Amino acid sequence: MDLLKSIKFSTFLKRQPQTKRNYNKVFCVGWLKTGTTSMGFAIKNLGFVHLSYEQYIWRNWYQNGKIDKLMNYAKHYESFDDLPWNKPEIFQHINKCFPNSKYILTLREPEAWFDSLVRFNKKLNKKTDFNKEAEIQKYIEHNNFYRLNVPKENLLEFDIFKGEKMEKLATFLEVELPSHELKFPHENKT
Repeated sequence: MDLLKSIKFSTFLKRQPQTKRNYNKVFCVGWLKTGTTSMGFAIKNLGFVHLSYEQYIWRNWYQNGKIDKLMNYAKHYESFDDLPWNKPEIFQHINKCFPNSKYILTLREPEAWFDSLVRFNKKLNKKTDFNKEAEIQKYIEHNNFYRLNVPKENLLEFDIFKGEKMEKLATFLEVELPSHELKFPHENKT
């Protein structure tokens, strides 16, 4: 058993789902630098067995077209954020394997989103000379894809940067908000 499987499976064994819900799974489908990491922490804090970005999954399964393997692995979790789960290219697979799932589209004002993208890439010594208009257009198209393809009752648009609260998330996910978890987490700031 490879390292990723042993680590993740042991985590899964420790945290079984606590209650039955009226929906299948939860996918945070916001684009990068919109608060997906923070949303992942928030969902996890609400008691979900959660999976965030895993480099092994991204490189070895998604980028190599092993979508069946990806969907099979997802059966062990209740919620997801970041790559590859937010890629429109696998939405049909997710929807087929996990119908009646809920989707959270994390949002950010486009100009602020672009500035954060540049800062993030600069921090990683990656490309920063983006075509601003083209990148913002891709960001808008990403958001519109989910607005058009997810039934409204299964889609929550959530802007962490405007101070939206955990109560809104808990209501959408039909879970009680723990009294100790009133503040929305803010992780991976750039």
